[in-house]
Parts: sequence; C-alpha cells; structure tokens
Amino acid sequence: MAKEKGSFKEFLSAVAPEYQAFVEKLNNKLIKQGCDLVIKEAKSGYAASYQLEKKTVMNWVFRKSGVLARIYGDNAGKYEDIIASLPAEMQKKRMFFLLTNETAEHIARLVCAEVTVRKSAS
Repeated sequence: MAKEKGSFKEFLSAVAPEYQAFVEKLNNKLIKQGCDLVIKEAKSGYAASYQLEKKTVMNWVFRKSGVLARIYGDNAGKYEDIIASLPAEMQKKRMFFLLTNETAEHIARLVCAEVTVRKSAS
C-alpha cells in the first residue's frame, strides 16, 4: 500500500462514524480484488483513491455535505443493469454520490462491477 501523507486509519476516522464500517468493508473488498489504495490530504480533508493497474476506479472525497464517492465508470456500458437498478436520484448524478444509508450498497455494487469488468479486460 502506498504510504502517502495519511493512513487508512486516519482517513477512516474522518468518515462519519455511522459509515465507517461500510467504508472499511468496501476497502477490504477492493483491496482483495487487487486495487491499490492511495490516500492524500486535500484542503477539505482526505482523498482516498482506489486504483487498478494505476488507473483510478473510485475516490472518496470529503465535502461539507459529507463523504462523496466518485466512481470512474469507464466500462459503465457493461453493467447497465446495475445502473438501471439505481434510484432515480443516483442515475442523474453521473457516478458522483454522497454516501448515505440509501446509497452505500449501490456505491459498493457499482465500484465492484467496474473492477470486475476492468479485471476481465486486462
């Protein structure tokens, strides 16, 4: 794991307590799937990026509103069924989602679908 300015523990402690377990679980899943985690300190807090073969799959970004997941859906066309199953609000957001109890599992499904497609392509 790349040692940047912040550790995963520090990043996790900046996440709202009610979402820490989810973020940690997703982190473990992505690491297991071969993603590298890169954590940097940004003005608004930490930014954590998950990369597969040096290409970003997803970032966690802190904003005043909370933690946002930015998913790089390069292969979104290959899992349109998952995108179609998203709540309408999330379908409008172009892969940039505020982490809430409602969006958490959808975020996990999207990013895991993207990782799966990228891995099968490589």
